[in-house]
Amino acid sequence: IALPIAGFSELRASLSPAGLMLSASAGLIILINSVYQDGANHLCGSPVLRMIMRVGCVLLLPMTLFALWAVAVRIGQYGLTVERIIAITGAIIGLLYALGYVAGQFMGRGHGGGWLPVLERTNVIVGAVTAATLLAYSTPWLNPMQVSINNQIARVQSADLKADEIPYRWLGWQAGERGRAALEE
Repeated sequence: IALPIAGFSELRASLSPAGLMLSASAGLIILINSVYQDGANHLCGSPVLRMIMRVGCVLLLPMTLFALWAVAVRIGQYGLTVERIIAITGAIIGLLYALGYVAGQFMGRGHGGGWLPVLERTNVIVGAVTAATLLAYSTPWLNPMQVSINNQIARVQSADLKADEIPYRWLGWQAGERGRAALEE
């Protein structure tokens, strides 16, 4: 609601828009699941509370899409870093939750179980995807630090960067031994 009023430039000047949206999305996912709990009470309290849950499920979609877009813009400008890989992963995982929760709004209609059991399936599926992603990040091929170093070196070698845009400091100090070795090479 505040974004159209305050404007994107104000938000970008004072905060990380992707971080803000990802944090809000994570909080909303936690709140939705806190209301749902273990699913024993499929009524989830009052009709007002159920309506708020439905609105929250739908709001996740634009929030995560905005976060995904904001991270993609930064990656386009400055390339990959470990933080941006984590942010893009968080945005994609949030988007998976959002898609599952929104699908639940429509799939549950006409089924005897209602829309809430779709949340359970979404949580299990996205949890498995999250665990698989974290496991993949521990491999040498998808290690976020190595992927970041490779991306930054590719940007340097592409000759698209001006001399003052080359991330010497990041490669030399923040990327550790691998970054220094890649920079020396």
